[in-house]
Amino acid sequence: MWELVCSADRPATTDTESSRVYNYYRRNIVEKKDANDETYFEFEEAKITKNEWPVFIQNRADIEYIAMMTGVEL
Repeated sequence: MWELVCSADRPATTDTESSRVYNYYRRNIVEKKDANDETYFEFEEAKITKNEWPVFIQNRADIEYIAMMTGVEL
């Protein structure tokens, strides 16, 4: 489900506008430098259909709540 992606621009955590079919959820966004000292961002990205999006977001909220209550870092 998660794909490692790079971008020259810092991505938003969620993107619900750029596609008519998919929404994107991004995590572990890390700023890096390439060999030419140029900044880029590396992150994991999930591509979720618009129909699946509400369930995905609710599941993420549940996971984050449980992690917070148990002291687990995601």
